[in-house]
Amino acid sequence: MFNEGRGLAFPCGEDGQIDLDSLSDKARNSYLGARALIGREYAYPVVIQSTQ
Repeated sequence: MFNEGRGLAFPCGEDGQIDLDSLSDKARNSYLGARALIGREYAYPVVIQSTQ
């Protein structure tokens, strides 16, 4: 929100659910930290379909 170009991306299912057990410790900590700061440091999440 405040730092343009700063963002995080995490793999998720079609329904937008993230399998926390499949994330590395670093990615899991980043995800949980970002989730706690939605609306303050990060915008609300968006699910984008992969092109792969």
